[in-house]
Amino acid sequence: MDFKDLLKWIGAAAFVLIFLVFAIFWVMFHRGEQGQFQQGGYSSVCGKVPQPYASIFDGAAKKYDIPAALLAAIFSCGEHAGSWPDYNGPWGTSSAGAQGPFQFMPATWNQYGVDGNNDGIKDVQNIYDASFGAANYLSANIKSSEGSFEEKIKKAIYAYNHAQWYVDQVYKCYQNFLCAAVATGCDDPQSLMKIYGSSKEEVEKQLVDVDFVGKTVKFHRLAAPYLEAVSNDIKASGISYDFRRIGTFKWRGNVNNPSELSLHSFGIAIDINDDTNPNGSTKTDIPQGIINIFKSHGFRWGGDYQSTKDPMHFEWLGYDCSGNLITK
Repeated sequence: MDFKDLLKWIGAAAFVLIFLVFAIFWVMFHRGEQGQFQQGGYSSVCGKVPQPYASIFDGAAKKYDIPAALLAAIFSCGEHAGSWPDYNGPWGTSSAGAQGPFQFMPATWNQYGVDGNNDGIKDVQNIYDASFGAANYLSANIKSSEGSFEEKIKKAIYAYNHAQWYVDQVYKCYQNFLCAAVATGCDDPQSLMKIYGSSKEEVEKQLVDVDFVGKTVKFHRLAAPYLEAVSNDIKASGISYDFRRIGTFKWRGNVNNPSELSLHSFGIAIDINDDTNPNGSTKTDIPQGIINIFKSHGFRWGGDYQSTKDPMHFEWLGYDCSGNLITK
């Protein structure tokens, strides 16, 4: 091998080495992010939203890749005091000049208005056009914001109306209108690592505080809105039950299968009163109404396990193993 050939060989080897180093760093900085990106985007609206609004908002949300529940919350809770007025209007104009069912200011409508019913006119007073325009505006603000998906949602609400009370009010309704995920999703720990985090440290970075029936617990940010919805429904139901002992996140093995990680490791499981609902028991003191509320928001109950029962345990299974939200 002459000197020129040696230089070529060294150059090729150096290129391969640089490529491998780049690939390793890319994987290190991107592992566990799949669920973060797939968590956002379109999801249909629940039965709590009446027709024809449900269908109109669903079509607009799907086009602009946002949750239909956000449109419903902006419309009903943000702009119409929690009501569902006749979709034909008439729609009033505010003292500031905001117009139509979604109360657009003229300048904002000029920029984001859409011909939602394909009649060749962008009419701020038309529920279809206004819904598609609002979806367009909210989507633009979500995409231009930083942070978790929940943070982006709140920032988009704030952009719609610069008032914290408005954000709090609309976000609560948004959670209420979210479609309940179906509790038939992924429970494979290896797949869950790609969605929620592949180590204790990765999961811990994504835990958020949730007010669960008056107690603050840690839950993964992707599942937190559903636990909050459970809490809200329990409070609204009037069902009496003493939530004395609550356990959520803990990086550990599965009690019934120690060779696999528990779903508690991913911050998507909650145990309630382990002393009166012990693992292995077929009896529970948790009221059926509360169990049903958990199930309605995408949680699987351990009391329904085919093998060893675990009546204290609820786990959120709203994603399939590819990180896609499963809705009814």
